[in-house]
Amino acid sequence: VEDLIIKQGLILPDGDLLSAETIIKPLEKQSYQFQIFTQPEQQNQEEPEWVLHATGKIRKNPTDTAPTKVDLKQYQAECSQSIEVQQHYQQCQQIGIEYGSSFQGIQQLWSGENQALAYITLPEELIAQTTDYQFHPALLDAALQVIFQTLPKTDTNQTYLPIGIEQFQVYSPPGLSLWAYASVTQPKLETQPNLTIQATLMSPQGETIATVEGLQVKLATQQALLRTADESITNWFYEVEWRNKGLLGRLLPPDFLLKPLEVEQKLTPNLQELVTQVDKNTASQITTQLEQLSVDYIVQALQSMGWSYQPTESFHSDAAVQSLGIVPNQRRLFQRLLQILAEVGILQSHQQQWHVQQTLEQVNPSEKSQSLLNQYPEEAATLTLLDRCASQLSGVLRGTIDPVQLVFPQGDLTTATQLYQDSTVAQVMNTIVQKAITQAIEKLPPSRGVRLLEIGAGTGGTTSYILPHLNPHQTEYIFTDIGALFTNKAQERFRDYRFVGYQTLDIELDPTTQGFDSHQYDVIIAANVLHATSNLKQTLSHVRQLLAPGGMLVLSEATTRISWVDLIFGLLEGWWKFTDYELRPDYPLLSRQQWKKVLSETGFTQVVTLPEVEGIAQTLSEQGVIVAQAAPTSPEPISSEAKGWLILADKEGIAQQLVSQLRSVGGVCTLVFAGESYQQLAPDKFTINPDNPAEFEQLMETVAAKSASLSGVVQCWTTEADVGKTINSSDLEHLSKRGCGTTLSLVQALVKAGLSQTPRLWLVTCGSQPVPSDNPVIPGVAQSSVWGMGKVISLEHPELDCVRLDLDPQQTIEAQAKALFEEIWSKDREDQVAWRGDSRYVARLVTTPHQQTDATTQESLNFREDATYLITGGMGGLGLLVARWMVELGAQHLVLLGRRAPDDAARKKITELEMAGAKVVVEKADVSDVASMRGVVDKIEQSKVPLAGVIHAAGMLSDGVLQNQSWSSFEQVMAPKVQGAWHLHQLTQNQPLDFFVLFSSAASLFGSPGQGNHSTANAFLDGLAHYRRALGLPGLSIHWGAVAQVGEAAERGADVKVHKQGLGAIAPNQVLESLELLMNGADAEVGVVPIEWLAWQERIEQWSFLADWQEIIQTHPEISKSEFLLKLEATALNERHSLLVAYIRRQLALVLGINEPESIALETGFFDLGMDSLTSVELRNKLQTSFACSLPSTLAFEHPNIQSLTDYLEEKIILSSDGTKTEPEIPKVMVDEVSFEPEVSETLLAEINQLSEDEMDLAVDEAISQLDQLL
Repeated sequence: VEDLIIKQGLILPDGDLLSAETIIKPLEKQSYQFQIFTQPEQQNQEEPEWVLHATGKIRKNPTDTAPTKVDLKQYQAECSQSIEVQQHYQQCQQIGIEYGSSFQGIQQLWSGENQALAYITLPEELIAQTTDYQFHPALLDAALQVIFQTLPKTDTNQTYLPIGIEQFQVYSPPGLSLWAYASVTQPKLETQPNLTIQATLMSPQGETIATVEGLQVKLATQQALLRTADESITNWFYEVEWRNKGLLGRLLPPDFLLKPLEVEQKLTPNLQELVTQVDKNTASQITTQLEQLSVDYIVQALQSMGWSYQPTESFHSDAAVQSLGIVPNQRRLFQRLLQILAEVGILQSHQQQWHVQQTLEQVNPSEKSQSLLNQYPEEAATLTLLDRCASQLSGVLRGTIDPVQLVFPQGDLTTATQLYQDSTVAQVMNTIVQKAITQAIEKLPPSRGVRLLEIGAGTGGTTSYILPHLNPHQTEYIFTDIGALFTNKAQERFRDYRFVGYQTLDIELDPTTQGFDSHQYDVIIAANVLHATSNLKQTLSHVRQLLAPGGMLVLSEATTRISWVDLIFGLLEGWWKFTDYELRPDYPLLSRQQWKKVLSETGFTQVVTLPEVEGIAQTLSEQGVIVAQAAPTSPEPISSEAKGWLILADKEGIAQQLVSQLRSVGGVCTLVFAGESYQQLAPDKFTINPDNPAEFEQLMETVAAKSASLSGVVQCWTTEADVGKTINSSDLEHLSKRGCGTTLSLVQALVKAGLSQTPRLWLVTCGSQPVPSDNPVIPGVAQSSVWGMGKVISLEHPELDCVRLDLDPQQTIEAQAKALFEEIWSKDREDQVAWRGDSRYVARLVTTPHQQTDATTQESLNFREDATYLITGGMGGLGLLVARWMVELGAQHLVLLGRRAPDDAARKKITELEMAGAKVVVEKADVSDVASMRGVVDKIEQSKVPLAGVIHAAGMLSDGVLQNQSWSSFEQVMAPKVQGAWHLHQLTQNQPLDFFVLFSSAASLFGSPGQGNHSTANAFLDGLAHYRRALGLPGLSIHWGAVAQVGEAAERGADVKVHKQGLGAIAPNQVLESLELLMNGADAEVGVVPIEWLAWQERIEQWSFLADWQEIIQTHPEISKSEFLLKLEATALNERHSLLVAYIRRQLALVLGINEPESIALETGFFDLGMDSLTSVELRNKLQTSFACSLPSTLAFEHPNIQSLTDYLEEKIILSSDGTKTEPEIPKVMVDEVSFEPEVSETLLAEINQLSEDEMDLAVDEAISQLDQLL
């Protein structure tokens, strides 16, 4: 196919007919021209127009046409950065391109610089169609998807569209799998509106199948691509992916690093081969020619400046400076130029005088440079940059030309990048740096991460060699430079390497004053940068300050004087910045021996220089890679005061093992065991009754009195899940209370204790999460609900920095405790972590690969007429909606189960089902009562119409923030979800069900403030679905977002409230559409949530679970809330109060959904405006973020209007008139100290009036029970 031009995309309209025609016209030499037209079926138009979509030519290849040979191994070497395939399809979706499962053929994907490589297989369901095609379109489409990874980053509203192909040539038909390689033919760092790409398609053995030449793409908006703003329901499908990631955070000793001598020994054979690939004769000729060319540039410059000195004359350099008009800041450069002339015999130096030996001849260096360029094209960057800089040498010496603009014209880094990256010497030295680093970290354990920092990374020439060889799941790489120009360019260039961070750093200044912590990097790289500092020993002391004890420094430095380098980088100020004249009398560079000496004097114990091999070309001996190891020092004390740890000890002994490890690093540990009652067994050992919240408070009072400095609280009671045992309903209830009930009491006591330092909270489970994703193990399902509670703790009490950690149930107690200790010690930012063996996994939210809805690739869902289907919660709005849908799809026997008899509205809908031909059995039963459920299942079995499917939609709500909740309110919500689902599982696990669907909630996926019990209950459903799958049983848990119009949540207005949270509501028909897709799919757990990602910016930035969605918000920057504090501090003292009032008023309006903030009076009570306990938490969290501080959970109750809150914040948080800042006290709040304002009572009365009769009875029972305890 040749000269293919795509005139207009072809959109297939939903439900409308479209006529398509391909017109073929014969041309000469067995070739044809084709045109593709479509015509819409429009009845109201007599002559509908034909639309031309594409034109091109097609011809048959001559039989003797042979493809150009390719080197698959070279492509693999150049494309060494692995990309998650799921991430690729997620990125496609973000720009509006959705691929169904049949078009998700990419199995593995790698990228390089402006190039990409993929291994592709034809989906199994399409294999039967291969006989219908020479080249199956799904296989070809997947191959061309590779081009997305070669293209520059664009706004999320834009993407590149194909507009034409010069030639697509097929040499042989493909099999069921192939390799696809693509590259941009004219790459540039900046985004361009038009690009050209070439691609090669190869067999698994690397033989060329087809080539694509001149594929042209053009930048366009999503609307241009889709021609529709409609969003597919599948854009709302999300799932949790467990991704391998090494441990980062507080640095552990880098004891895995090889020592420099070991690195040298292992690399020497490779280096011998590497350096001998450089032809010595050619390299020597190039070096000689460059030195001669440099002299010519100097001669030309001096002649143009009026050089008049003749042979036998002498002059002092100061006199020459005056006569030639050289500016003061270039005097050292001029001195070096004189030295170069002396080196070639033109001058001679003697006692501060220069004697002229030769006349300066007429030269034309630019002409000679062009000749050398033709002779040595591989040195294009060197010659180009040398000519650009040295040809303007006279202007630089006289100060009329800015040398920075010569090296980096208009901020363009292209030529400099090529010099640092592509020149012969650069290629060798950068390769040595890369090999030294990868060799040094080869023994990095799979559970550990490695931190690298590059100083003065500049154009990223060295970086580009290193990054492709680092494991993205185990690496944190910080790219630094003194200026934002370089870091900004690098951020664009290395955007595909998500483990890279970018910061400015001036290594001549104390790094700790620039946002860097001491001793936090395992490896530090500096290529051609440290010499450009004023005091090298001072610089190296700052490097040591950043480097971990025992860490490794890898330098690349020129080690001798090179004239052409002086004429490029010697023009810049940094080259001559040195003032350490005792070390560097007159030149910035050190020899290899000098580097060894100075590093040994500045805290490095072992130093080697590379390459040290025989037969090396001269040009390579002028540059060296220096590898040095920092002296191992004793670990610094954790702090001046020992850290306190409170640990709730499990029965198996994990906690006791943890204690010994914490004590080994100076921790002061208190162990708490479950017992009959509160008892202090020893100064550091207690027992408490796990069912008595008051004893948790008593414990916290004692601990706080002993030591207010509590660093962390570790909840290990949650590891008790009876793994390997048969669990009945009462066992599950006990385990839920032991895990979630004690966690609730613990959190309430922690918040109430008023500790001077808020400790971090770790919730530890064992085998409760489905990890790894491809082979989930979840024997600890009984404690999976703890994770749902943990997410709400994080939202309601971010000051606790709650971490959920799942240990490997198949490991020993010692191994489990070691993993727990390493996680706690590291202070890693991840808050959802699972360990399996030596591997560490973290949770990430990703889009769910969905099935194609096209009837040709997916069968429609149908229910059997000869089977019974059970729907719990069957009389509710959602249950009845699903029941009607099932009947429409063929179900004839339904059992609808609920706690209450159907009301009139439900009875009417049931009658409609029966009129449609269905036999509906209404069962009034409590799904959480095992005896009742056994009776229901027995009845179904006796009916002779076997049970074939279960939809568990039962549930109830009882919202409230954790501080106001009790375990009884949790039990009410958890009973139908947890006990009910477990009963259904146990009673049906021996029956051949077609499906077992659990209606979970987005609350257990993301957490939901004020819905701790709801999130906790639904998290168990998610775990149960995976648990059943592991047993070979059907299981699907669906995290529903807010459903509009039907269900208890909709009755409470949840579908309206979620809009304030950046969420959309799901229409009833969308529920059914999603349900059909998911029940036809293979996933065990899926979220169906319409998310407005731009409204989630703050949450994305703060929560690593959402890290994959960073790119969405990067192109839509908003003012950071913390910037308000900076603005406030910059405001005059007498104006701060009014600014603070306006800000609080605006935040309050956002929380309460008030459109006109100015309408809120300063004295109006928050609760009169509609605030409840949930929105009070939301306001407090917003203000905590804005002011970067901790605020009490009772903030809105103690300061219930704008005036009071402003006064409090002004006094406690804001910079006072003397310029000091005080942190707010977190008051210790006891029950009898809280006085509720009238507006609180009115709100409570309003809430009481909304309670149903049953809910009122439960509330009264609970109140009486609490009174009994007090009496």
